[in-house]
Amino acid sequence: MTSTPEHPPLDIVVVENVDVIRRGLMSLPLTHPGVVASVRAFADVDDIDFSAPAPHVVVLDYWLGREDRPSLAHVERLHDWGALVVLYTTEEHPHPLRLAMRAGIDGLSLKNDGIDALVATISSVGRGETVLSSPLARALVSDQALRASLTTTEIETLRALALGKTPQEIATMRSVAPSTIGTHIEHIRAKYAPSGGKVNRARMVHLGMQDGYVDRRDADEDPENT
Repeated sequence: MTSTPEHPPLDIVVVENVDVIRRGLMSLPLTHPGVVASVRAFADVDDIDFSAPAPHVVVLDYWLGREDRPSLAHVERLHDWGALVVLYTTEEHPHPLRLAMRAGIDGLSLKNDGIDALVATISSVGRGETVLSSPLARALVSDQALRASLTTTEIETLRALALGKTPQEIATMRSVAPSTIGTHIEHIRAKYAPSGGKVNRARMVHLGMQDGYVDRRDADEDPENT
């Protein structure tokens, strides 16, 4: 892809904690000179010198090595700096990516879509467009069918499990038979393992967080594997 007088190459800042990915993206001025003029790369947003001139686009990793703290809180700060933000991520669960869209990112590129898709996303965002890098990316932020559909009772049960409650404790709290709670749990298992695979309690809670049914702050840090 070559630049035109209307769309000159862009200055980029990359925020990525994985060294090999960060180093690879630093080569974009060589591999895609028509789109990328320069790259400054950092392992964390806090490493950036915000007194320096803002780039056209910041390429931001979602988790930066911390699955308990996404980088979305920095989007407003990067916008205030004067940069557009492209989220570049391996995250492929609908709820986190929908949170990213609500946080105001200007583009989304899945790492599995490849480097050319990222460059195309950067280019389009630099022209003022909001871009998702692939049909999968678009589906993840828009297709409700990609999220497990839990009933209200199943959501309440899953949240109680996340808080470390046993089925017996949940049954007592809700004044129902323990077998009823067991049935809810099995329904949740089935929805998170439609092919019949084994899904333990920890995995159900994790997937519930990914789908937005469970708040990460409420999850028990060491749920039992039942």
